[in-house]
Amino acid sequence: RIIALGVALFAINVLAEKSSSAFNNRVDLTSESLFTLDQTTRDTIAAAERNERPVTIQAFLSPDVPRKYVNTRKNLLGMLRQYDRLGGSHIDVRFVDVEPNSPQVEEATAQEIKPRASREEVGGRIIEQDVFMGVVLESKLDRVVLPFIDTDTSIEYQLTRSLATVTSPKRRLKIGILKNDLHFDNIQYQGREYDWLASRTMLELKNQYEVVTVSPEELPSFAPPKDDAATSQPDDGKSPTTESGESDPNDKTEASLKDEEPADNDEESAEEEEDRLDVLIVASPSTLDMVGMFYLNAYIEAGNPTLLMMDPLPFYNRFTWQYPRQFGVINAPMQPRIDEQAGWAVILPTTQEKAFGGTAQSLLDTLGIQWAHDRTAWSLFNPHVGFKPAISPNLGERWPDEYGPKQNLFVFAKSYADHRAFNPEHPISGGLHELMFIYPGSLAPNPPSEDALGETVEAKTAFAPLVMLKAGYAGHLTWGELTEDLVSEQLQINQFTGETKLITGPETNPATGHITRNLRAKPKLRRTAAADEQASTEEDDDEATGATSDESTANDDETDESSEDDAQRGRLDDFTHVLAAHIKGTRGRSKINAVVIADVDFVSDLFFTQRDNVETPLDNYTFFVNCIEVLAGDESLVRLRNRRPVPRTLTTIERMTEPFKLQAVREQENAEAAFNEKMVEAEERAKARDEELSADEEMSVAERSTRSIFSRLNEETRLLRQNERLQSELDERAEAIQSEQQQKTQSVESWVRWLSILSAGLPALFLGSLVLLVRTFREQRQIDPQRRV
Repeated sequence: RIIALGVALFAINVLAEKSSSAFNNRVDLTSESLFTLDQTTRDTIAAAERNERPVTIQAFLSPDVPRKYVNTRKNLLGMLRQYDRLGGSHIDVRFVDVEPNSPQVEEATAQEIKPRASREEVGGRIIEQDVFMGVVLESKLDRVVLPFIDTDTSIEYQLTRSLATVTSPKRRLKIGILKNDLHFDNIQYQGREYDWLASRTMLELKNQYEVVTVSPEELPSFAPPKDDAATSQPDDGKSPTTESGESDPNDKTEASLKDEEPADNDEESAEEEEDRLDVLIVASPSTLDMVGMFYLNAYIEAGNPTLLMMDPLPFYNRFTWQYPRQFGVINAPMQPRIDEQAGWAVILPTTQEKAFGGTAQSLLDTLGIQWAHDRTAWSLFNPHVGFKPAISPNLGERWPDEYGPKQNLFVFAKSYADHRAFNPEHPISGGLHELMFIYPGSLAPNPPSEDALGETVEAKTAFAPLVMLKAGYAGHLTWGELTEDLVSEQLQINQFTGETKLITGPETNPATGHITRNLRAKPKLRRTAAADEQASTEEDDDEATGATSDESTANDDETDESSEDDAQRGRLDDFTHVLAAHIKGTRGRSKINAVVIADVDFVSDLFFTQRDNVETPLDNYTFFVNCIEVLAGDESLVRLRNRRPVPRTLTTIERMTEPFKLQAVREQENAEAAFNEKMVEAEERAKARDEELSADEEMSVAERSTRSIFSRLNEETRLLRQNERLQSELDERAEAIQSEQQQKTQSVESWVRWLSILSAGLPALFLGSLVLLVRTFREQRQIDPQRRV
């Protein structure tokens, strides 16, 4: 009986496996439909079969991957099996397990598959490994390489887009990058290319589209010529006439012009189509000069699709520069262009002044929007309480003051409660889950205007918000509140008298030639009208009660300490901050088709550095590509790209371990605060010692200067040693906190694991006990009562 049952099960499995290639008899039992292919994917596979273009898909995967890549690897395997099954003989899928130090590593490298270095702590041990998770799609028509499938990418979109590329003769979209001071397309200098703002984004764009660099003067050559004949005709459709009312024989209608076109007009149209840009990307247009701004306005007014990223505070350089404390903020709209005599003058595309002082006012008028070039937005909402931002390695583990408060730096846009962060009716933002911005600005439409008769004039553009922050939970900071000049101290010694003098003043940036501008560690709050009125009332009350200025100052200090969090952020606004919007011309008035995003760092290398520290996937690059393809009029893959099923996680265990993470974050912040207090106390002691020497009149000037110099050197050495000791203590405390958190987390996981192991046999034991009781009851019922003991 057991042998017959085994044969039957084997036969059923064989029949199910063989019939799966002919019938859709597989069922996706996951609640998120992780392995159900979208209709767009099915249509792409069917088109490949009709075109009779066989495709080979090779997946190079590491058999053992870190925990954060487990779901990605599983979903990739499941998706590829679905492609193999639906594609039949036209799609051949090959899986390659890439073991460390094996011949498969050389094979993957030869196929341009790049490993991703991973470092994680497992059981108290640091494990470093190279993870392979790349795919190569190849046909006779084309070849596409996906070097690494990341955790926040839509796997189905990546595979379907690549499949469409290698099976369809359709040309790739042509994307233009406007050349300006921000160098979104990397720096080209003396025949070499240097990574700059968004090297990883540029790599992805080049894999997907045809990317070219365009100077502002070249924009007219990429814009399609205006149809003068069509635009010169009146609205009633009649042919143009002379002043006398008779038809002008020299004027010809559009139809007659088409009849007289030469035979090679199709070839010229094809060449024009090849030269035309599908989308123009402009990062920080406020850096353009007057000539560049004129060409850009004309290009946009002609109806050419344009993606604009208008950032009030570009932040990427602070992480890429080797000495960020001396580097400061550059290329902000509020700052002048790099000086011609400075070190970085060689990378300037132009030396002319910025148009309209960096406000880009003519561009704003063209688009019909408002954008403050001196304001950044921030938000109270933070869905990642334990998020630890990555900083430049040469700054150590402590968050540097020059980067500003962490809660102002990163702005997360995500729908929660009654707030809808994304416009659900727009294809660009309809399927987004979460975005991260870095010191973004905000956008708004121009208010309605009136003509000379007092009637409301219809706006020439329509403003469609895409990403929004909740009103009452977000605010803004101005340039003066957020940044300040870097002030340095220098000890000057008079070689004749030996007298020392401490010179304090702003520091000049050698790279830009201007005063170094840094972010404030504690932003300076602006005073609203209500605050000014309250302050005036308090001053009157103080005068009436005879309060001294010292008492008033003390009260102000207490107020500042009580509202420290408010001081580090700013004040809340009662309006909705729009971080991105789609601007389209209204019918009959304008041809404008542009998307404006109030940030440029959201797709920079800085974002990719921070993304690895966020537990949930972010849609920054998805949002960026959605903007490009919707502007280009190709929405075939937008819905598929927005489809990102999220695998189910162990939510119960996450809720149980979340308090441990919060406690670890708070203890880490307390340890850093204690470290900062000790350093401030040490610096104050050094300063008091210096003042004590200066006040000693019994010593000569030379002796006082000498002792002051040696005292300062000794104090600097003592501060350095104390800094090292406190930093060591801080590191030890951080390791202890992390170890304690991991121990508590492992304890919960171990408890749940043993509970699941022990409870796994309970159903069988329950069923066995029930069967035993039933059988015993039946046996007892059939036995003669006289025979029972």
